[in-house]
Amino acid sequence: MLEQRQSETTMAVLNIVRDLLANHGFDAPIGLDDNLGEKGLTSTDMVSLMLSVEDKFNVSIPDREMRPANFRSVSAINALVCGLLTER
Repeated sequence: MLEQRQSETTMAVLNIVRDLLANHGFDAPIGLDDNLGEKGLTSTDMVSLMLSVEDKFNVSIPDREMRPANFRSVSAINALVCGLLTER
């Protein structure tokens, strides 16, 4: 059950990232550990990403978790989201 939830979370995060990158004309495959900044996401995009994640998963990302490392890759975002969902 937990593994399925993590997989669903990963796919949802990946879709959010793909949509943001598509706004920049980027449509190449994205690996789970790819650096999103290197793929073209700007700091403004990272704020949009954070807000989209909060909305999609109905979570509030605490200030202590608002670090670039938590938004560097799909895997990092997924780990953050799964941690927040577990805390509920």
